[in-house]
Amino acid sequence: MQLAFKGLPVPEAMQTPSAHVPVLALLLDATHMHQVVELLINHATRAMWHLPVDLPWLETNTGNQPAQTLSY
Repeated sequence: MQLAFKGLPVPEAMQTPSAHVPVLALLLDATHMHQVVELLINHATRAMWHLPVDLPWLETNTGNQPAQTLSY
């Protein structure tokens, strides 16, 4: 699985409208991917960044759907 981040180029985007650009990409197995996402959500919540963290895939998977189809 790949976890990728994109963002705005700084300081150019502070002065003129800019498109998002790739910043970082990590290849992780599913277990580590979930740990990284959970860590980011926990720290974003504590920092009061008000990010949308009510995500349905964070709930325990009770169906027969394989974990590989979950999208982060």
